[in-house]
Amino acid sequence: KLVPDLVCIASTSGYLMKINKAWTATLGFTEEELLSEPLENFIHPDDIEPTRHEVARQIGGNSTINFINRYRTQEGSYKWLEWNATPMAGRSLLYAVARDITERRQAEDERRKLQNQLQQAQKMEAIGTLAGGIAHDFNNILGAIIGYAEMAQEDCPPGSVAGDDIRQVLIAGNRAKDLVQQILAFSRQAEVEKISLRPALIVGESIKMLRSSLPTSIEIQ
Repeated sequence: KLVPDLVCIASTSGYLMKINKAWTATLGFTEEELLSEPLENFIHPDDIEPTRHEVARQIGGNSTINFINRYRTQEGSYKWLEWNATPMAGRSLLYAVARDITERRQAEDERRKLQNQLQQAQKMEAIGTLAGGIAHDFNNILGAIIGYAEMAQEDCPPGSVAGDDIRQVLIAGNRAKDLVQQILAFSRQAEVEKISLRPALIVGESIKMLRSSLPTSIEIQ
């Protein structure tokens, strides 16, 4: 039965001296290819310097050398290997055993990705809750503004300057009211009614909102 772990004797100068069959089974290279080239030719470029540093740091001690790096396969992909190495023969050689932990690393990466997605979803939910609370309060303020503006408009003579000014207040107030409804819809705290509409009007309103937050050097067509 084939031993799944990669077992080898390697020189501290960076060459494999002896390997078991798990090397060829795991990486896909022939034994001749693996023994004839420096180990660094198979290590992921980002892992070469950390591997050098870790081996040099630990080789002076008496304990087992432990590190993780990636090795290139014959197909061009990379395998994650977890190493345990022990100095031997006057510390010029290393007896090393590596375990293929690629599946474990991939599972950890996938778990991290899912955790990040969950955290992002929780952030969006918190933002939505905050936006909904602010929108409700703002809606109450707008109700007072629009209500008093409507009463004031009734007291203004037709065609008066004050009446025209109040009409602009009502137009702006109703725009703000629509904006609040959009915020509530974003926070999912209001039911959304689906209606037919003219996209050009929505685009026009959106541009007005965008214009205030974009640099004047940006032209919108």
